[in-house]
Amino acid sequence: MQKKRKKKYLRNILGIVVSTVIFYFILKKLFVNYQQVKEAIYNANLFLILLGILFIFLGEMFVVLIWKEFMWRFYGKKLPFYQSLILMFLPNIARYIPGKVWFVFGIAYLAKEWQIDTVSALTVTLVTQLMILLSALLSGIIYIGFSGMYNLPYWIYFVFVLLVILLLQPKILHKLLCYLLKSIKKDYNLQKIPEMSVKVLLETLVFGMLLWTFIGIGITISGIAFYNNISMGDFRSIAGAFSTSYFIGYASIITPAGLGIREGAFALLLPNYLSNTQKLVFSVSSRIWMTIAEILIFVIGAILLRIKHIDKPEKIENDKGSSHSNSIPAQ
Repeated sequence: MQKKRKKKYLRNILGIVVSTVIFYFILKKLFVNYQQVKEAIYNANLFLILLGILFIFLGEMFVVLIWKEFMWRFYGKKLPFYQSLILMFLPNIARYIPGKVWFVFGIAYLAKEWQIDTVSALTVTLVTQLMILLSALLSGIIYIGFSGMYNLPYWIYFVFVLLVILLLQPKILHKLLCYLLKSIKKDYNLQKIPEMSVKVLLETLVFGMLLWTFIGIGITISGIAFYNNISMGDFRSIAGAFSTSYFIGYASIITPAGLGIREGAFALLLPNYLSNTQKLVFSVSSRIWMTIAEILIFVIGAILLRIKHIDKPEKIENDKGSSHSNSIPAQ
């Protein structure tokens, strides 16, 4: 137990160090080119920035739809959209804090508000995160492939797409979910984890692709706000670079919310016609726009939760009845 605890602390410290080092080099480069950065910020189009954040905000709503769909398909609980938003986004803000305890505590507290089993809410949240990451990788491969900016043979992208589709197999995702749940909740009976069907995965994958399409549009518009050598014609390369860097940031595990790693990967994957300074401004600002959209969603969720406390709690509709099984046969 002591060894595991030490490993966890060392990993958290390593994550903070890695994030700090990456941001140090990014900010150092930006300070060296301070005049260029200052001009870009001074001449930025505020309307386009706000429009970009709006598209990012709308994209995040597909995360709620994914969570809502999994809760319905797994446990037969058909929650209203606003409840799904609260249960998905309010605990998820804890991902910026090292350690799992705050994330689990947030889910447990909010699930209790609507008489939902904590492990059910945790399971749905984790499988939603898996779908977000896999759809990010798939979107990145497709958009980068069609952008043609790396001049690689199309069969290479095809192979990558097939690998992602392989990861989307119900049995493989079920094993990943078992591993994640076991790492967070040691005493959980893995036999209770619902299995997934191909139909459900395809439905949620569509939502995931729409999520990254909307966010990609928002990030591109925000880039146009800063630099006139960026246009909507660059959408595929920018959207592909961002969704891929998002996947890389989270897959790195060691840094909270991929801090630093995501920005570095995004800057490296952006088109070469952008200068290094432009890439760094773009990558850092993308984190800011995403954070603003998430804070906005968090505030809306907190307000809705407050209204819920004032009003009488709604009874969750369970259209599948008390006899509904907690598992779905794998296809």
